[in-house]
Amino acid sequence: EGVPNLEARITELCPTILYLMGLPIPSYMDGQVLTAMLKPEFLEQHPVRAAADAEGGAVDAGPARYTAHESNEVEQRLQDLGYL
Repeated sequence: EGVPNLEARITELCPTILYLMGLPIPSYMDGQVLTAMLKPEFLEQHPVRAAADAEGGAVDAGPARYTAHESNEVEQRLQDLGYL
């Protein structure tokens, strides 16, 4: 059996690693699972799963949300580094 020709991008590493760990793939993640490198019987037994939120929809990372305290800490660190 020969090695499959994989033309992969770096963005496909994370979804593939998550898949191999048995974890669902978030919808906001770039790239796809590199299924060409896996045996068909493995894929049949372990289908690729998408992550879902509590309502059953796809997970949306959205913008980062910080508490007022966290925002102040980030601002202080940026000031200490000379960015502000």
